Amino acid sequence: MIMDVQTIFVILAFLLLPLFCFREAWKGWRTGAVDKVVKNARKPVYVYRHADPVQ
Repeated sequence: MIMDVQTIFVILAFLLLPLFCFREAWKGWRTGAVDKVVKNARKPVYVYRHADPVQ
């Protein structure tokens, strides 16, 4: 069965997109960084979790 180029690109996109999302989530989970959205901020703001949170 021979597929055209467009079908191959669509299949690759569906296979690689979840992999990329999981990779980004894994990096964030390992560092403990949480993105915070701040209006009119030039750079993204990162908030890091503490090992011993204040209660």
